[in-house]
Amino acid sequence: MRLVRQLSAYLLLAIGAVLAIDTAISIRSHLWLFEADQRRDQISVGEALRPLLERAWESGGEVGARELVEAMAQREGGIRIRLAVADPELASGGVVQQRYELAGEPRFRTLIPLGVVSSPAAIEVSEPLDSERPYMIQRVRGTLLTAAGTIAACALIMGFVGHRVVGQPIQALVAKARRIGAGEFAPALHLRGRHEISQLAGELNAMAESLDAASRRVAAESAARIAMLEQLRHADRLTTVGKLGSGLAHELGTPLNVVSARAAMIEKREIEEPGEVRDSARIIGEQSERMALIVRQLLDFARRQTRDKREVELASFARTSVEMLKSLAKKRGVELAVESAGEIRVLADASQLQQVLTNVVINAIQASGTGSQVSIRVEEGELAESDATGRRAGRYAVLAVADRGRGIAEDAIAAVFDPFFTTKPIGEGTGLGLSVAYGIVQEHGGWIDVESALGEGSCFRIWLPCEPA
Repeated sequence: MRLVRQLSAYLLLAIGAVLAIDTAISIRSHLWLFEADQRRDQISVGEALRPLLERAWESGGEVGARELVEAMAQREGGIRIRLAVADPELASGGVVQQRYELAGEPRFRTLIPLGVVSSPAAIEVSEPLDSERPYMIQRVRGTLLTAAGTIAACALIMGFVGHRVVGQPIQALVAKARRIGAGEFAPALHLRGRHEISQLAGELNAMAESLDAASRRVAAESAARIAMLEQLRHADRLTTVGKLGSGLAHELGTPLNVVSARAAMIEKREIEEPGEVRDSARIIGEQSERMALIVRQLLDFARRQTRDKREVELASFARTSVEMLKSLAKKRGVELAVESAGEIRVLADASQLQQVLTNVVINAIQASGTGSQVSIRVEEGELAESDATGRRAGRYAVLAVADRGRGIAEDAIAAVFDPFFTTKPIGEGTGLGLSVAYGIVQEHGGWIDVESALGEGSCFRIWLPCEPA
């Protein structure tokens, strides 16, 4: 309704201006006519009196003329008639008409020369201009009343028509725009009439339909992209399971041999003492639990997980995740060490975070030589200022995985997180591990950076916000 009020105000101002101009022109016209009437009337009176005054002057001189003028002045009332002798204005020799003031009163006079030769004389006919003031006051008052009535009528009409024609349609357009902004594209808005506002409503409906179609396409593409990403991550998990397979087979071999040997001893009655039988049964149970734990860890890692962000204490999480990789590290002659700068917690999906750490640690193991060490350190870091890549300033938890392996060439560091990029020999890598890991960390509001030099090893740092992203 603000637009209606503004339009009404502009219209009423225009009406007021037109009425004021009309009043000013009317007053000026009336004053001009009033003065023209005065000029004619005074000339008529003067011309009628001039012969009488001339005869009186001839018979009685100036004194006789003045007596006649005084007698006529008493009869004329508001019109002032006097004899003007030796007036400077008579130098022109013709009729003189002018405004002047007498005792502070504005007046209009006409000087009509007399045909006498003794001295320049004229009959002066004057009257006050006070009659102009009542007319002007009356005219202005009438104009104000007319303007007030016109403005009131226009305000009512504009208020009603503006609300129906402009206000309600604009409010409907605003409500429609807000629904579109909230993602609600239906129903369509229909306005009566064929004016610009109804055309705008039609365009708004067309825009809503286009946005609805685009939103559906984006949702479908996003769902397909998420599904593809989940498939890639699951494929990466299965690839990791394959890498762990040989090491886990060796890890299962020892407890299986113990179980088999103890069971054979019981079967062949090589041990018959109740205490020895109980010890063998206990050992078989312990080794079975150990094998079940190994298999369960492997199955949990390979299984598709639903997204579930919870508080994770990184030091214990890192130790648990690394425990599953020890068999692979042992097979390659690599030692795994976990260090922590204290209890550091983040809000994260533990299964996804385990996939990230597993991928990075496996890469470090594969890059390391026999007898070397891969260290996993949990610490705090801080980013002082936000940067152009979208990294926000604040406190971060850092998982640093360092090895003393062959390192990465400087020109390859920028591409290590690209899909299907790998520097490993054929058969050892798919090029998806680090790419998947980086995507997961980004979803958690963090990033992975790397420092490396050929022959000096590498250090991958996984940055995760201490506050929820």
